[in-house]
Amino acid sequence: MPASRVDHIHSARCWPFALLLMAALAGQPLFAQTVGEAIIWSDDEQSKGLQIDPMWGEDTALFPDGLTNNSVTVSGGPEIGIIYGGVALGNDNVSGNKVYFSGSGRVNVYIVGGESRGGDSTGNQVTISGGSVDVSVWGGWSWYGNATENQVTISDGTVGGAALGGESWYGNATENQITMSGGTVGWDVYGGWSGGDGNATNNKVAISGGTVNWNVFGGRSSGEGDATGNAVTISGGSVSLHVNGGYSEYGNATGNIVDISGTPQFSAFDTSLYGGDSDDADSAGDLFTGNILNFSAHPIAVNEVANFQYYKFTLDPSLANDMDTALITASTVVLGDRNGTPSEVEVIGIHSGDVLSAGDQFLLVEATEAMSGNGTGGVQKEIAQQGISLLYDVETKVDVEGKRITAEILSAYEPGINPQLKSLSEGRLATLMLATRGADAVAYDLYHAIQTENPGGLVPFILAAGGHSRYDSGSHINSDDFLLTGGLSYRRAGLTAVIFAESGWGNYDTHNSFAHAASVRGDGDTRYYGGGLFGRYDFASGPYVEASVRLGNTRTSFDTGDLVNAASGESAHYNLNSRYTSAHIGVGYPWVFDDNNLLDVSLKYLWTHIEGKDATVAGDPLHFDSLQSQRLRLSGEWRHRHSDSLTLLAGLGYEHEFDARADGTAYGYAIEAPSLKGSTGILSLGATITPTSNRRLSVDLRGQGYVGKREGVGGLVRVNYAF
Repeated sequence: MPASRVDHIHSARCWPFALLLMAALAGQPLFAQTVGEAIIWSDDEQSKGLQIDPMWGEDTALFPDGLTNNSVTVSGGPEIGIIYGGVALGNDNVSGNKVYFSGSGRVNVYIVGGESRGGDSTGNQVTISGGSVDVSVWGGWSWYGNATENQVTISDGTVGGAALGGESWYGNATENQITMSGGTVGWDVYGGWSGGDGNATNNKVAISGGTVNWNVFGGRSSGEGDATGNAVTISGGSVSLHVNGGYSEYGNATGNIVDISGTPQFSAFDTSLYGGDSDDADSAGDLFTGNILNFSAHPIAVNEVANFQYYKFTLDPSLANDMDTALITASTVVLGDRNGTPSEVEVIGIHSGDVLSAGDQFLLVEATEAMSGNGTGGVQKEIAQQGISLLYDVETKVDVEGKRITAEILSAYEPGINPQLKSLSEGRLATLMLATRGADAVAYDLYHAIQTENPGGLVPFILAAGGHSRYDSGSHINSDDFLLTGGLSYRRAGLTAVIFAESGWGNYDTHNSFAHAASVRGDGDTRYYGGGLFGRYDFASGPYVEASVRLGNTRTSFDTGDLVNAASGESAHYNLNSRYTSAHIGVGYPWVFDDNNLLDVSLKYLWTHIEGKDATVAGDPLHFDSLQSQRLRLSGEWRHRHSDSLTLLAGLGYEHEFDARADGTAYGYAIEAPSLKGSTGILSLGATITPTSNRRLSVDLRGQGYVGKREGVGGLVRVNYAF
């Protein structure tokens, strides 16, 4: 590791005083801006209340709007020396202040979200999306208190010096953060910095773009304090010098994380990766224990890698058997610590892409000059997962003498497919069930909806229904549905003909448990819309026959946070559009006992089909097979006319589902399919209300109980108006 470092921040803090002194001697003003709420500098106007002091005088009257929750927006305007969101010259706390800096403006000293000399600086923010800052930027800064939960966000512009989420000279720096997606920082980037004996704990740096010309520190302690639990995440942009999870002059730097993904740029000669570091490693404490390097990026080349207890790699399948290209190439690699504790190397994931085979090898780390220390590999404690779909046994090997760390695929873990993928098919099954509820509305409710006192001619109608269902698919699906059907009916003698449009909406949640994997809970929305034809003929002798056909489209969305691509961090989600086709045929006989009692017995076959679809889910190629429901239902419904306006009903039904299986594949491997094949018993109780003042209006209230594949209790409210 390098023998020395340059302390840039203290230099940055000296610059403002030097500049002010030079300006005073030259008789030139430097503008110090201190603000209250909604004070805005723009190229067009200066808002009321902005205060400028040419000599940055330490007069508390300059800060009349308090120390908390101030907001400053600066976009253009004259050059400004210093911007504060809020500042306390005494022992007061400063919190919740925000500074927004953009456009083409220039700050020729620095920006501080919130500063307190003797109190704490908490929850302050600086956002930079343009312009230039000659020296440095602090989210929060405290001289003798703590700096906690402060943030700096940089998406564009230039910071000539350093950028710090939070800094305390003599206190602790905790949970501060830098987020950088663009722009340039000329010096170092710090999540949090503590001086004296203060600790730098749980600070974060996230870089997805832009340029850092010097070093990156998740957290740094400049005295005997510890730098622990800090994290640096780099997924893009460039860093010229060192990347440090934690840094401590004389304390411990442990439990820090460096996460490298995407396509960041580093210097092969000047950039080094350290879990923990110090200018004087011999005088510092523990710089090794619990530090983690997570690596899932494209191959990189750096100068040195050291002080990580755990190396966790995610493989790129396109690099299989390319033993000339290492994921990390470094001049020097130091494994383990000075006490002989080894570094542990494992593969934790595999990017989506080509399917791997037993014997495929990967070069994880290669040292071009020296590899030293002690490292251990071996067969993984956990199965390595490719994307969200495939599982492998992987073995890592550490060859210090050969200066290489490699990984080999031993075999596809039986059965080779992640059992949790079954949960993805539940969303498709929920859509099939919604479409079958639409089939039920046509087969069992539509005819009753168009019955009127006058059976002749064309009659428009509308039918609305809603309900809740629970389906046993091996695990279970809960669904709330709403159905709407409307159209024109024609009745003449024993013939009934209907043309209709239909739509249905539903939201659902799914619950899947597995013997050797974590449970998965998902949710989503379903919809169908289409139209169809219905026909029925009632014979004079009593029996009737009927049939229908339906065509349309379905939409399905599915989300779960429990099934995650181990390489990309993307959770499983999909939106699918598919066509549906449905039909039914049935026969029945209404037994009329007297003017007030009727028993309608029917046997109906109902078929529904939804086409298959390909989808990319969390980076993996999946195919969802077509869905098909084939049901045969025998039912009897007794109707008792209690009065001209009220009819009571009770029914029993037995339904058998012959299909309703949601098959699919991932990378060509079969996914375990949820199924609703089986029998369901149905009990119905309800009433039809027909106001005597309006015979065309009817309201059906029905409760239904289910036992079997469709179980639990459902409710239905149907409102019908035959125009």
